[in-house]
Amino acid sequence: TTKEQNSSTEEFCVPPTSQSEVVANAQNSPSENSHSSQNEEKTADEKIEHIENEMIEPEKTRLPEKTIDQNQDMLGSKQNALSVVKPKKVISTINAETLISQFHIDPQTAHDFLAVRKAKKAPLTYRAIQGIQREAEKINLTLEQALQICTERNWQGFQAHWLLKERNEVLQSMTPEQKEKETQKAYAYLGKVLDDLIAKGKIAEADYSKFARIATEKYKECYSVDEAYQTMMNAINEQTQQQTAIGA
Repeated sequence: TTKEQNSSTEEFCVPPTSQSEVVANAQNSPSENSHSSQNEEKTADEKIEHIENEMIEPEKTRLPEKTIDQNQDMLGSKQNALSVVKPKKVISTINAETLISQFHIDPQTAHDFLAVRKAKKAPLTYRAIQGIQREAEKINLTLEQALQICTERNWQGFQAHWLLKERNEVLQSMTPEQKEKETQKAYAYLGKVLDDLIAKGKIAEADYSKFARIATEKYKECYSVDEAYQTMMNAINEQTQQQTAIGA
């Protein structure tokens, strides 16, 4: 029985390897250990290189040269546009000849008013003269009458409320006797205008009382001879145009 156990043990036991055999095996076969270590070193180097690559800041994307040139051209055109100086708006002024020919102003009135504007360093423009005309119409004055008032008062412009305020102040300072006296003077002047128109054949003698009533009513309303005169003349011109249209 002891022999059987020994034999089975011998079958399953690996004979010990001598030191010389280990050395021989290591010398005869290519070193698996060295090959394995090289692979491990290579793998480690690759990992290190991968980590270093991740740590390096990626290069900025460079635009194609064509795109860069286009951007520079666009930037240059914008800068040129900003640097361009816009031309100043030309303001057309009015001289005496224009006032006389286009606006039918008396030559003396035109020159006098332009002298006032020049002294105030205010060239007369179309917008300015249109504004004066618009304000004059508010109180039934002609443009020429407004310019005459401007010249007398040394005004470079004209506002209807300026004149109304002045008139109100004058009226408030007048006594009833003075108002009556001024009224009689106004009626006499307006009557003389109507007489001249009848003499020139501009109106019929039968129309005298009608136009005189229009003038006096306007004067009582505003105590202004100029406004009363203008209102009367507007009524006369309107009647003349109607008669001309009927005759045609």
